Amino acid sequence: MKRILVALLLILPQAERGPADRLHDTTASISKGATTAERRAAIANDLKSIGVDFRVEEFVQGTRSGANIAATIPGKSGSKVLLLGAHYDRVARGQGAIDNAASCAVLLELARRLKASPLAKTTVSIVFFDLEEAGLIGSRAYFQTLDPAARPAQAMNFDIFGYGNTLFVTPSKADGPLLAALQKAAAPDRFPLRSFPMSQYPDSDHRSMAAAGIETLGVTLIDGTEIDAVITPGPVRPRILSMIHTDADTMAQVREQEMAKAVPVLEQTIRILDGN
Repeated sequence: MKRILVALLLILPQAERGPADRLHDTTASISKGATTAERRAAIANDLKSIGVDFRVEEFVQGTRSGANIAATIPGKSGSKVLLLGAHYDRVARGQGAIDNAASCAVLLELARRLKASPLAKTTVSIVFFDLEEAGLIGSRAYFQTLDPAARPAQAMNFDIFGYGNTLFVTPSKADGPLLAALQKAAAPDRFPLRSFPMSQYPDSDHRSMAAAGIETLGVTLIDGTEIDAVITPGPVRPRILSMIHTDADTMAQVREQEMAKAVPVLEQTIRILDGN
């Protein structure tokens, strides 16, 4: 019986599997990439399977070259643009599962949902940034060459979204509609949410978004008990900082069930923004 169940799981199309299974499989597929090109190919294959148009945007910044992946999901009218971003590169150690394949899997899951049920007034731009680990190079290059006509009204960046029970976020505007939409989406499900100023929050591509003058929200999913130690380092090192950029950052750390609980909150946030 066990062999039959395993066989059925292997042949069951991904589209028919649940969100947690898809998040696990997608994170694993990206994490297997030993090179940036292999990770990029895994993301491209998933975008193709969802039916989302995308392009690979190569760039050169000084002595470094890379490639961002930019996908578009048109709204029914598309009067405004919302940017969702996550970096897909990794450091040499580990598999880069938590940092940052899991966040890419979340973006792909959101793409699947928004493709199936398009927004009324918003075009969603989804960008997978290269060379974040080298100093936010890919996101800076993206905004330097972005057509002003395609400038997003708002942007959300996802980094370290592979496990946890609390949304750990930083807004560029503490009283802006972006954070308000997330707070509204999280409240009905009682999903824990903690917000901190960008001056206290770890660096990621949200800084490039904010520097471009776009209302921005940086979003992380970790255990709530770790957050204070991230914000104010002390004698006890938070689990996340002993995991990322080390050999421990593998699929063994990913908790897809917790990721799957957070995804509907993110989707609802986007739909609240679309209705504003």
